Amino acid sequence: MRRFRYVVLDVFADRPFAGNPLAVFPDARGIGPSEMQAIAQEMNLSETTFVLPPTNPADAAARVRIFTPHEELPYAGHPSVGTHWVLAEEGGHSGHRNGRTRIVQEVGAGLLPIHVDRRDGAVVNVMTTQAPPRFGPVLAAAKVAPILGVPESDIMGDLPAQVVNTGIDWLLVPMRSLDALRRVSLVSDAAARLRAMGLRQMVYPFALEGFDKDAMTAARGLLAGEFEDPVTGSASGCLGAYLAKHQRVKPGADGTARFTHTQGHVMGRPGRVEIEVDVKGGEPTEVRVGGQCVRIMDGQATLP
Repeated sequence: MRRFRYVVLDVFADRPFAGNPLAVFPDARGIGPSEMQAIAQEMNLSETTFVLPPTNPADAAARVRIFTPHEELPYAGHPSVGTHWVLAEEGGHSGHRNGRTRIVQEVGAGLLPIHVDRRDGAVVNVMTTQAPPRFGPVLAAAKVAPILGVPESDIMGDLPAQVVNTGIDWLLVPMRSLDALRRVSLVSDAAARLRAMGLRQMVYPFALEGFDKDAMTAARGLLAGEFEDPVTGSASGCLGAYLAKHQRVKPGADGTARFTHTQGHVMGRPGRVEIEVDVKGGEPTEVRVGGQCVRIMDGQATLP
């Protein structure tokens, strides 16, 4: 029998049973791809990650494979943050006792930097750098509202519903208020409607007010036909790029816009995401998302 240790932690959370849960296998050498998929299905969390040696140690500190219960993803935000929180806590990423240390992870989407913040040697924050922003089609509110199960008046008129990609395509839909955001309920055939429009099933309605008073934004991560994601790192990065593109967040003197984003409160799993967007010439060039993590359990998987 083969045994592999795993850690379950809550990402984008400062207390247990909040944020977005994740399972991490810190040393997945010896686990095949089909077994990774089966384990992710068995875990039944939104994602499970498997850490492997990098293809080229000179390029990256670790190779990370990311699986949902149904498929492998080229990149995802909360798995990147949680995986490197575990590796940093367990001594895998040496660095400054106080301040930020930069390392690089290898994922399906490419080589992407990770920033680990420590205070007195303790890990206090992990930021994942996402793929360069790409902006896709804009959709009319009249087409989007029926899919969200809300009247067209619940969607803001001065910002577009738009597909944005910082690793994965998300359809961002600006809602007029937190109440409108809470009312969103995807119709039963939402996935089919989105596919007919040439879109993936990922929808990210958001409001320009936070669930927490000190936050700027709130959102819900909806995977049509599947589930609602508690706190979505990849979509949070898309939101940061979108708000910078449409000049709703402004960079500071260092060229970086920073704000706090909230998600998960509707599900009873409140989470907070710190978002950083580098802006040059009015265009977002690099997006980072991150936050805190809390360990929930350590376990062991036994495979034949």
